[in-house]
Order: sequence, then structure tokens, then C-alpha cells
Amino acid sequence: GADRGWRGYAVSVVPALVAWAALLVGGRIGLAATAATFLALLAYDLATVRAGWAPGWYGRLRTELTLAVVLLLAAAALLG
Repeated sequence: GADRGWRGYAVSVVPALVAWAALLVGGRIGLAATAATFLALLAYDLATVRAGWAPGWYGRLRTELTLAVVLLLAAAALLG
């Protein structure tokens, strides 16, 4: 329905806004905020798979990609 459309739009915009804020903050806090945003988006994506709005393979793909990104962001925070 219309509610799902607005939610999808918000979910597509909020991560970019958080990324800009994280870029302005910088450092470990910015990297942690970016990682947290990726994890929150993963939770939403997995919920869409459970609800039947996305295919099962999408959840597996998003999980693998998100874990890779979060690990790289953690490495950057630890080494930076």
C-alpha cells in the first residue's frame, strides 16, 4: 500500500543523510555511525524478505555484503 511506498522512500533516503553527517563528524565516530546505519538497513532488508516483499536470495546477498562492509569499516576505525 501507500504506507509501504513511503517507508521504502524514507529507507532509501535516510542512509545517505546519515552518511553525510558521518562524513562531517569524521573519524571513528563517523565510521561507527556508518556501520550502524548499514546494520540497521540490513535489519530492514531482512524484514522485507520475511514479509515476502523481496526474494530470499536478496536477504542472503545483503547479509554477506553488509558483513563485508561493516568489517572493513571496523578495520578502518581500528587502523585509522
